[in-house]
Amino acid sequence: MAVTQTHTQTRVAAQTTARVNLWKNFDYVLLGSTVLLVLIGILFIRSATLDAIDTDQITPAADCVSESLATLDERRTLRRIVREDQQYQRIVAYEFRGPKKLGDRVRDAVARATVLPAGYTLEPERSFREYEEGELGQLALVAGLALLLVYMVTAALFESLRAPLIVLAAVPLALIGVFLLYFYLDETFTREAWIGVVMMAGIVVNNAILVVDRIGGLRRGADGPGLPLEAAALRGTLDRVRPVLMTTGSTVLGLLPLVVFTGTGTESLWRALALATIGGLLTSTLLVLFTTPALYLLVMSGRGRA
Repeated sequence: MAVTQTHTQTRVAAQTTARVNLWKNFDYVLLGSTVLLVLIGILFIRSATLDAIDTDQITPAADCVSESLATLDERRTLRRIVREDQQYQRIVAYEFRGPKKLGDRVRDAVARATVLPAGYTLEPERSFREYEEGELGQLALVAGLALLLVYMVTAALFESLRAPLIVLAAVPLALIGVFLLYFYLDETFTREAWIGVVMMAGIVVNNAILVVDRIGGLRRGADGPGLPLEAAALRGTLDRVRPVLMTTGSTVLGLLPLVVFTGTGTESLWRALALATIGGLLTSTLLVLFTTPALYLLVMSGRGRA
């Protein structure tokens, strides 16, 4: 009898709890419905208010301005205002049919003969070749800074001034693959490709870092007694073959969609970046596994540990 009464009380308590939870859910639904109806009402009132505005009764701006203060009229103006170094500019374009050198001479003669009011100056615009030279100079500066930063980071990692030179040797090896890939695919080496080369320079050194770090660890006795230079170079390179191939393969496969599903190199920034990175990674991976241990032996032979 006591057991039956206990089961009955449990069932009643469960029903009461379910009923309370049901009412709580109903309250939430009712609150959400109320908020939704309020929002719909606000939107309806706003729409009705906008429809009720009579646009024909709007007074034109010309009727609101007193003639004693100002006058409104139409005139031709510039479509855009160009400023450089806090100075306003007006660009005058012309077409010269003839040799480029003769056109430059005519342009310079006209510029010298032109008399301008006080405060105005006339400067010939830079040619396309000058723009290209300036961009190449900027890219060379950026590439140099990137290599310098890589050298600083690897020097701090290896605590050596010679080991980073071995790592940086992977960059010229990667350039071989970049130019070969563009040559065989008949792609145009655009400014986007130069940006890809700068980006590639910071990626291809990863494989060389793995190999050099492993060789140095074996010489210092990371996995037991320290190994001689030649034995450490051989074993360290063999230990890093699989990680190097896996990292390179995953990066190349991840960049392939940018090459396959985009336009040509002159139309797509991503295709140019992907081609430069893929070409550099492929050749640097194959050559680093052979050249890095050889360079390590040449640089570190007889000069202590890395």
